[in-house]
Amino acid sequence: MTGDLGLACIVALPDGIDLLVRAHAGSKRTGVLGTVGEFLKLGVSAPPEDGRANEALVEMIAKILDVRRSKVSLLTGKSANKKRFRIEGIAPLAALATILGALAEK
Repeated sequence: MTGDLGLACIVALPDGIDLLVRAHAGSKRTGVLGTVGEFLKLGVSAPPEDGRANEALVEMIAKILDVRRSKVSLLTGKSANKKRFRIEGIAPLAALATILGALAEK
C-alpha cells in the first residue's frame, strides 16, 4: 500500500511511512503544533544549529510513534524547515491513528 491515508503529511510505504514535517526550531512550545498544508507542524526547543533541532525532531517522532530512534531517519530538508522523515517498521494506519490522537491533544 502506497499513498495518502487521509492526512496529507503521511505517505504510506510497504515497510513504514514517510512523514512530512514543518519544523519550528527554538520553539517555546514543543510537540505537535498542528498542520500546515501537507505538513505536520512540530516544535522543538533545540536551536537550528549543528543539527541539534534535527536530532530533537528525530527523538520526538520516535517517541510520538513509539518506535526505536534508529527507525527514524531524515531524508530531506537538513537545513530547511520543511523536512521528510522515513519511519520504518510501523504500520501506516497505526501511525495515522497515533498522529491524529496527538493532533487532538494539542
